Amino acid sequence: MGEVRAKKALGQHFLVDLNIARKICDSLSGGSAAGGPCTVLEVGCGMGVLTQFLLRRSDIVTWGAEIDPESVAYLHAHYPEFAPRLVAGDFLGMNLRERFPEGLKIIGNFPYNISSQIFFKVLENRDLVTDGSQTDPDSITLGAVRACENTGTVQADRNVGGIAGSTECGISDSKNSGTLMINNGILLKNTSSRICFGGIAGRNVAGDLNTYSGCVNDGEVGISTKSNDFNILPAFTGGILGYTEMPVAVKGCENNGYVNSSGANNKYDGLFSAAGGIVGAIVETVAEVADCIVSVDIRNYAYNRNIDMDPFKMCHCGGIVGCAVGESQSNIVKISNCSNSGTLENKRSTAAGIVGFAKYAAVSDCRFTGSVVGSGPHFAAGIAGCLSDASVTDCIVKSPDIYSHSSLGFN
Repeated sequence: MGEVRAKKALGQHFLVDLNIARKICDSLSGGSAAGGPCTVLEVGCGMGVLTQFLLRRSDIVTWGAEIDPESVAYLHAHYPEFAPRLVAGDFLGMNLRERFPEGLKIIGNFPYNISSQIFFKVLENRDLVTDGSQTDPDSITLGAVRACENTGTVQADRNVGGIAGSTECGISDSKNSGTLMINNGILLKNTSSRICFGGIAGRNVAGDLNTYSGCVNDGEVGISTKSNDFNILPAFTGGILGYTEMPVAVKGCENNGYVNSSGANNKYDGLFSAAGGIVGAIVETVAEVADCIVSVDIRNYAYNRNIDMDPFKMCHCGGIVGCAVGESQSNIVKISNCSNSGTLENKRSTAAGIVGFAKYAAVSDCRFTGSVVGSGPHFAAGIAGCLSDASVTDCIVKSPDIYSHSSLGFN
């Protein structure tokens, strides 16, 4: 039997990344209080991408609920040992108490059009449904986004992300391979409109310390226009996260998608914008960016001629972070153990292999093997274009070309 076609009416969006499926499976705690395996119900089994990993575990007994007859037939054909425990029907109509009187755990890549109903059904049976992850319940914050994947084009007005436009919680083990676009030409002409693009999240807006970990972006991120009728500033573009003014940790992430923020040839001196291979802008907050990899080009081609060293009046381009400004000398931005092999391109202001502008920041153990090109950034460097109350230690630059319009930064 061939592959199943995803049906929009059922809210199907099949999980295809085996690595993410494996991580979802590994996050599930197994075993029962009596010492034997526990019961796990997968909601929306699809073509069994997650199911196959669940079936391999000896500490759980996997059941499934699948409403799509075509998917049921596919699962019967490919996983015949699973057929006796596969319920062909609507999960929302199942009597969980009758079928699983000893309790169960629930897992799945839920259909997007009934995710809220699934959540409320679990709440209704919260004495029956136990925690399905290995997370300490006391450590759970307001929310979390984990193991999500986007493969389609995303169009939005201001905050654009492959997984979330803006978020008040962290995101982990998620992947974007779709292209991110803006669909409002009026905003492109309005210099007061802040536009935030991120391969995973456009903007981090709240939280004591949100963590983005294990995420991968393979899609093109940003805005591009050749028309002088448009102005996209102030725009903040990052391969993983576009913009944050709140505490954040970005760890173990990878960007393989072109970061492109282009403002044609308009001259808008003094407007703040930033593009980064991992994070566009970190603004006056404590943050950590660690163990991240960038392998593609980053472009922030805006004609901003301001060089008065005010980071919020300049245009920045950084291989890892475009602009990194900590809260104070004691609450800083830390960038460590990151590498960038892509090419940086900026028309003016700053461009550097690791961070365009760094204030109240510490950069350590980073590596740059790409190039800095363009019609001439004012401050170009292998590690940091501009430093203010910041430090750089134990970094390596092996660049074939670093071009500056006026002066070199910290190489």
